[in-house]
Amino acid sequence: MPKFDLKKTQEVVDLFEVERESRDEEWRQKFYVAIVDASMATPKDQVLQGPDGFPYFVLNAPPPNEGFETFCVSHILDTCLKEGLGIVVQPEPGPPQWVFPYGLLWSFKEFGAFEMAEADTGEHSHEEEQDADDEPEGGASVLTSQPSASFFPAYARKVIKDFLQKRVGSSDLQVMMVNDPQDDPQQSLSFNIFAEDFQDQQQFSNIMYRLTWFLPRHYGLVSMSKGSDLAKSFQPL
Repeated sequence: MPKFDLKKTQEVVDLFEVERESRDEEWRQKFYVAIVDASMATPKDQVLQGPDGFPYFVLNAPPPNEGFETFCVSHILDTCLKEGLGIVVQPEPGPPQWVFPYGLLWSFKEFGAFEMAEADTGEHSHEEEQDADDEPEGGASVLTSQPSASFFPAYARKVIKDFLQKRVGSSDLQVMMVNDPQDDPQQSLSFNIFAEDFQDQQQFSNIMYRLTWFLPRHYGLVSMSKGSDLAKSFQPL
């Protein structure tokens, strides 16, 4: 539940006074703690399209000595996750003070942190499948399963499905989770978007790159050959 904390607002404003080249890991962690419940303002046009083509809800430092309608990250979080929005903090004058892609908001909602040091989601499945032909050297098996509702929640499924439908024009979108002990991160999502179906490989690469905007940073994203035996594990998105 949002707390609308003016003390946190001042902390955010003070952090913005630090020169960008001096904003280290300690600065970022202080900012992440402060911004969640900091009382912020928003312009009349609350959502803008960023130069990356994605939509962002705008949060600004409130005008000094003036009344304002209060918004904060914890206040708008569920709306952003439902509508497929990121959050941009103080975009003007550019560059923005901070940008939250969708995946960072998803991570905060599900794991309590915008960025996770390691993938520790506790994801397990009783329906994992293994294909011996896809077993890497050393005997470590690549396992596939359907991601649980906690790993891939319904709101994110809908947002990503809408994005892919617009990009590839397919209604038969499918997903699986791939667990590869030799990969980093170990757990990845995969969608039935195949390079073989694109005449322009740059278009395929662009779609895969843009998908990462939606994912928590400790999630992997993998593609596979259309003829791979692992592709048999796809299920409807």
